[in-house]
Amino acid sequence: MKKILLSAVAILITAGIVIPQQTLAANSTISVKLSNYIGNKKSLELTSSGAYKVTGNNVSSVTRYAGKTLYDTANLIASAGWSYPGTVVIVNKNAFSDAITAAPLAYKLKAPILYTEAGQLTKATETQIKKMNPDNILIIGGTSVVTTNTEKTLKKYGKIKRISGATRYEVSKNVAKEMGDYSQAVVVTGRVFADGASVAPYAARNGYPILLAPKTTLPNYRLPKKVTIIGGELAVNKNIENQIKKTASVTRIGGATRYDVSVNIAKAMNMNADKLYLANGASFLDAVPLSVLAAKNNKAMVLIKKDSLPTPVKNLLIDKGT
Repeated sequence: MKKILLSAVAILITAGIVIPQQTLAANSTISVKLSNYIGNKKSLELTSSGAYKVTGNNVSSVTRYAGKTLYDTANLIASAGWSYPGTVVIVNKNAFSDAITAAPLAYKLKAPILYTEAGQLTKATETQIKKMNPDNILIIGGTSVVTTNTEKTLKKYGKIKRISGATRYEVSKNVAKEMGDYSQAVVVTGRVFADGASVAPYAARNGYPILLAPKTTLPNYRLPKKVTIIGGELAVNKNIENQIKKTASVTRIGGATRYDVSVNIAKAMNMNADKLYLANGASFLDAVPLSVLAAKNNKAMVLIKKDSLPTPVKNLLIDKGT
């Protein structure tokens, strides 16, 4: 159902007679017929029971964030959402697990996620930090992924805090602690990035930590009463689900492919998709920083292929009127 507001200047209506006005939509006409209409209103609100086609070159708009390097792209995403954030989050460009678990915390801190190399602060990222002039810099991961040398450079630009752990699962647990109290949590596989990146806008927006699951047994996480598992049983197996069910109610959102999963998240969580963020489903590097921007703007983010829109995404665009 679509609501249309028609100005009395734009369309002349008399009892049972309609004069279409071509300027209502480019190359299109909407006809309205009123019977026994009495009144002198300046506008009429109509609800359509069918469908109408809008044509022209300005039906939708597309914005692309594309830099020469992965660091530049993350910087462009950061600049699109944040001018002078109080905090920036730094992760290793190869540590997808750290980036995924950091996304909800970054949103909570109103901070973008930027990338660095392990042994030295990347020049493009350093330039971005200078421009943003934060008070605080949060490093995610231990000194093997962001070394003390890199930390030393970062200290020039803000107060440093680091969240680390012996494994990616320990990092996930410690990031969740930093989130504070939470009523729900999201569990994703810690072996691939796609499901975690797709759910990050939803988890971040609602203040839910993203906890990483290994292959068979869930670590000693503090679980709330409600947990959402993202991915099928090949991603997060039934043993882990049963382990969670001992203390929490569980909802699982899966799908045949990572593209189906990302779309199913948007649908199941009824996420706003009048504007939709799209990221390459083969790499976390663009997807994770973009997920925080999507959360900031209260929109969904879904994964696509490099050279095509998967069918589930095409259908979502139609269903959500993106």
